[in-house]
Amino acid sequence: MNIEEQEKIIGLLGSMAMYNDKGIHWTDASPEKAAQVRDGFRKAIDNLIAEIGQDNIPEQVLTLLRSDKVLVDGQGSAYTEARRLFKSLNA
Repeated sequence: MNIEEQEKIIGLLGSMAMYNDKGIHWTDASPEKAAQVRDGFRKAIDNLIAEIGQDNIPEQVLTLLRSDKVLVDGQGSAYTEARRLFKSLNA
């Protein structure tokens, strides 16, 4: 997995965290609208996994991406964890 692919994953996780933390409130999203946005994030994750190839993504990162918790993470925990994992892999 190259750096560009890692950055795509980190960027997507950062966008998701930002939406869950502030975006829902900024847009005054209804529960239904928030669910639609999160469904879009799930599709984006699945598409990114397919683009990179699941065999090319470290198992710990793949597990993180497939977790339902990642869709509602407003603290940036998944973003931080992915950055930590990639940093240790690139060391």
